[in-house]
Amino acid sequence: MLWPFLGPAFTAATVAGTIEPLRNLEITVSPWRDTEHARGAAHLLLARSGAITKP
Repeated sequence: MLWPFLGPAFTAATVAGTIEPLRNLEITVSPWRDTEHARGAAHLLLARSGAITKP
């Protein structure tokens, strides 16, 4: 996994560029799962088509 090498720089860049209330944001990295990415893509498509609306 690359996160041990990328994590410190990513975290520093995030903290430096975030809005003050988000500076203590916790970053969680999960293993790659194709089904979760496919579900997210499907959600974006359905939301853009109007099939999903905000409550």
